[in-house]
Amino acid sequence: MLWTYGCDWQTPIVERLEWKTDVITAYNGSEQRIAVRQYPRRSVEFAFLVDGDQQRRLLEARLWSNGAKSWDVPVFPDTVYSTQASLAGSNTIHVDTAYCDFAVGNKVMLKSACTDHYLLAEIANVYSNAIVLTTALADDWDVETAVIPVRPGYLNPNQQITRFTGDDIYDVIQFEFDDVTTIPPEVPALYRNFPVVGIGSDWQQDLTLQYQRKMQVVDFGGNIYRDDETGQPALVHSHYWVLDSREKIHQFKQFLFARRGRLTVCWLPSFLNDFQIVGPVSAGSYQVNVEYSGYLQLYQFKKNRRDIRIELQDGTVLYRRIVNCVEASSEVEQLTLDQPIPQNIAVDDVLRISFMSLSRLDADNVELAYHFPDYVNVNAIWRSTNDDL
Repeated sequence: MLWTYGCDWQTPIVERLEWKTDVITAYNGSEQRIAVRQYPRRSVEFAFLVDGDQQRRLLEARLWSNGAKSWDVPVFPDTVYSTQASLAGSNTIHVDTAYCDFAVGNKVMLKSACTDHYLLAEIANVYSNAIVLTTALADDWDVETAVIPVRPGYLNPNQQITRFTGDDIYDVIQFEFDDVTTIPPEVPALYRNFPVVGIGSDWQQDLTLQYQRKMQVVDFGGNIYRDDETGQPALVHSHYWVLDSREKIHQFKQFLFARRGRLTVCWLPSFLNDFQIVGPVSAGSYQVNVEYSGYLQLYQFKKNRRDIRIELQDGTVLYRRIVNCVEASSEVEQLTLDQPIPQNIAVDDVLRISFMSLSRLDADNVELAYHFPDYVNVNAIWRSTNDDL
C-alpha cells in the first residue's frame, strides 16, 4: 500500500541508519570489534497532517487494515522535479537523478504539482538526467511533476495519531525500510593506514568533551582501592555537522558507510588550536616551537596525544607525529616531528594545530535530520580508542 499523504516540513524528517557491533574491551582499553550486521537498518520518520473528514477516515482505515503489512514509502528528502513534460505512451521521465535514491528495480512515485493525481511505477533504468519506467505512461505529466523514490517499509507497530478536531489528525509516522541500502564507502586520505575525518564541527551549538576513565574501584570498608586500568582517559566528543547540499549529504553517508557504526576507527582531529606556534619554521625542519602548554610533563607522548593535524591558512593540511619534546624555556616548548615540514611557514601562515585521536563512533545508529531536501544536521558522539600504532 502506497503512503500518499505527503509530509509536513515544519518538523524535520529524520533518517536513521543503524548498524550492529559487538565491542570487547581488554584490560588496557584496547578493543576487538565484530560486525553483527553487514548492512544498516534504515528507517525514516516524518510529520504528517491530514485535514478533511473523508481523508481522515480513509487514512485510519488504511492504518487499521495495513498496519502490519508492507507499505510503499516515498523517500521525501530525495524528491526532485521533472525538467520536461512526459506524454502518454512514453516511459521516460526527464529529471536530475544525482545523489538521489533511485535504483533499477525499485519504485518511483509521480505526483502532480497542481492536483492529487499520483502514479506508482517500477524503474527499468536510471540515467543522470532521466528515469526509464518498465511500463508506458497512461496519462500526460506536466513539467515540474514531483518525482519521488519509493522504498518498501513497515510501519511502527505502535503508531499513534493525534486528533485536534473531529476531522483533522496529525502526528509523526515511522517506517523501517525492508530492503537493503548500500552506498559505496568513501576512500579518504590515509594517515598511518587509517582515514582522517576532514569535516570539522559546526559551532551553531555547544560541543562537549568527557574524559572517561576505565577505573576499577574496590571499597574494602576502610581504604578504597582504585586501579586506573588504561593510564589515560577515553575522550568522548560530541560533534555537530551541517550539510547544505545534496552532494555533501551523499558524501557524509559514504563516510558513515565506511565507519559501519562502532566497527571501524579513524583519526578524529579536535579542530581546535591545541598548539600555538611562536616562531617561523624553515622548509626541511623537523622542529616546531610552540607556546608552553605542559606537553612534556603532562601528556608525555601518550596515545591520542602524539599525532597532530597542521592546517595552514591556504588550506594545506599536514599530518605529523610528535617524537620528542623539550622545554626550550618557561614559555616555549620545542616539538620534534617524525617528518620534516616541506615549506617555509610563518607564524601567521598557521590556522591551527590540532591533536588527533584514533576514534570510532560511540553508537551504532546515526540520525540525519532533514530541514529541507538539501539541508541536514547531524549529531554524533565519538569515542577515542586505546589501540596502539
